[in-house]
Amino acid sequence: MDMLMQRTERLEQDNAQRTLELAVLNARSATFATKSDLAELRTEMHQGFNQLRGEMHQEHSQLRGEMHQEHSQLRGEMQQGMGEIRKEVGDVRKEVGDVRKEVGDVRKELGDVRKEVGDLRKEVGGIHQQVGGLYKQMTSQTQWVIGTIIGIAALCMTAAKLLF
Repeated sequence: MDMLMQRTERLEQDNAQRTLELAVLNARSATFATKSDLAELRTEMHQGFNQLRGEMHQEHSQLRGEMHQEHSQLRGEMQQGMGEIRKEVGDVRKEVGDVRKEVGDVRKELGDVRKEVGDLRKEVGGIHQQVGGLYKQMTSQTQWVIGTIIGIAALCMTAAKLLF
């Protein structure tokens, strides 16, 4: 019988332990989620995701529109800039053409000047020859005049000697 008593005591202790654990579980069960709570949470999450998806789609569309507008504006500015650059390049090409023409004219004039310098050298050479010829003639005339003066002086002296 002792054994029966011990077993009964142990069953009572186990029963008390189970009662205590059951009370703790009952207290905690108030915070447990039910299937309806989970379904409600799932519905709220789907609604939130759908709302977020809609906002993201709206923002994406708005951003796409802004980017398209900025792209069009940038393209217009680039085309305008390219037009200005093309005009400036055309002006530069025209100026380069004018410069080339002027360089060609200068080269032609330089060729003409070189030709004239050559002609002048020939003329100066001719003048040098003429001056040289004149120098020779003047030298021979001077020699003739001096010789004539000396001859006349000698004749005059001889005549003076004879006469006086």
